Amino acid sequence: MPLTTRAGFGVSVSEPDPQTVLMKVTVHEGERIKGVHEFHLKKHPSQSTDDMCRAAFPIAFEEVAL
Repeated sequence: MPLTTRAGFGVSVSEPDPQTVLMKVTVHEGERIKGVHEFHLKKHPSQSTDDMCRAAFPIAFEEVAL
C-alpha cells in the first residue's frame, strides 16, 4: 500500500542502501512549517519500507479504505 499522508503532513523517503531508510516528516500549519522529524531507520530484507515508515510515525499517514 503506497504512503498517503494526512493533511498537514509532508513526507519524503529515500533508501540509500537496501537496509537503510531515511524519512523526513514535515508538519505544516497553513503555510508555516510547525516541525520537522527526521528518521534514520534500519530494516530487514523482508520488511516493507512503507509499513516501516507508518510504524515509525503513524500519525502522519492516513489509512486507505478499500
